[in-house]
Amino acid sequence: MAGAHLLSAADARLRALPRGLSDLAALESIDVHNNAIAALPDTLGSLPSLRYLDVSGNRLRALPASLSAAAALTDVRASDNRIRSPFCSVAVLDPTAGHTMDVLSPFIPACPLSF
Repeated sequence: MAGAHLLSAADARLRALPRGLSDLAALESIDVHNNAIAALPDTLGSLPSLRYLDVSGNRLRALPASLSAAAALTDVRASDNRIRSPFCSVAVLDPTAGHTMDVLSPFIPACPLSF
């Protein structure tokens, strides 16, 4: 499993991401939408190959600040969560570089983003 490129566990009733995820250096895509995940591990930012993260439809209140260290990350999907302030303190993706960020949530107040 150390060479895994994809973690796909949508609609699997997960409450947390699997332990040891940060050991998967080749992991490029995480798709865990429509689960019951309340928090993401801070170690996500240490995944050097991570390009795609879909955590939409969970119970997240925040995205880990460590995502700003995920240099390959270009696509984050986090809509339909309980996120109040996704990137006010951490600029994770740069839309001017073609990165995609989908964090629509009824809980997000106006938040000035600067890139």
